[in-house]
Amino acid sequence: MGYSGRTAEAYTQITGSAALENANTAVAAPGTGRRIVWRKIKLVNATANAMTVIVQYGSTSKMTSMFAASIGAGEVYYEECGVPLPENTALVLDLSAANAISYDVEYLTESV
Repeated sequence: MGYSGRTAEAYTQITGSAALENANTAVAAPGTGRRIVWRKIKLVNATANAMTVIVQYGSTSKMTSMFAASIGAGEVYYEECGVPLPENTALVLDLSAANAISYDVEYLTESV
């Protein structure tokens, strides 16, 4: 469920990379009384290796992206009006193997 009342100017765009098997924090938990609201998430497999990337809210799995080795540097793109995470929860990328991915996230933090 998205929230269209947020303005585009309030969002922050970050770019990063992850390479560790299991949990990699993309956006750190914002603290008590605050939450992350994401609008865009882009994942790019930086290798030609097959892998699965699970977008998690903390330790709760929300979206699964599967990259086949035959695709090479495949890309997955999620876009919503504004999806809030639970209070004080990090946005995490859980990799099935120690392969390199890059990511772009557009998000804001707001008071709960």
